[in-house]
Amino acid sequence: MQTLKTMFLGLFLLGLLFTACEQEAIVTEEVVEATELEMAQEYLSNERNLILFTALQVDYDNYKVTGFLVDKFGSLRTVETTGGIIKELGNTYISDLVMRDLYSRSVLTKELPVIDVSNAAKLAKRLAKEKAKEDKSLNTTTLYLSFARNNAYQTQASCGPGQFDNGPTHRQLMIAAEGRFEGLNSSDAAVEILSWLQELEQAN
Repeated sequence: MQTLKTMFLGLFLLGLLFTACEQEAIVTEEVVEATELEMAQEYLSNERNLILFTALQVDYDNYKVTGFLVDKFGSLRTVETTGGIIKELGNTYISDLVMRDLYSRSVLTKELPVIDVSNAAKLAKRLAKEKAKEDKSLNTTTLYLSFARNNAYQTQASCGPGQFDNGPTHRQLMIAAEGRFEGLNSSDAAVEILSWLQELEQAN
């Protein structure tokens, strides 16, 4: 009888030990996840680009742009606009004024996982440094873009009389182009970002 009691006591203590270890593992995992989330939030808070990515469908016949953008706050925002932005998309650089105008014409659709957005933004930093093929055409109907901030301001003196300072410019980094003209940045960073943007596009 004493042996049986000892055996049950041993099993009980073993169960308590297992439960304690399991709870400790869960707490540790939650701490790691919380730390990763905080790091992602901090990274995005220091991001200087308001718009991180765009997936835009461009209708050159009707001068209409639709699609979505991802901002530094981890939000997916839908876009439907017309006018001058189409001409700007044909340039290598876009002014900060135009970027903010595009943002003002977008509508919040949903919040994205901050860690996913942070990881994509880090990849975009690599994309800006890589020497990859970047082609665009005015016949293109779909553009997947990221942006590299150029901190050089265009002042009135450098632009000439009558020109105004529109703030920093943003170099367009083509990830992919689809339509009458096909273009693709085949770097590893671009391919990974494109896959993520297309997943968002299909889910939106």
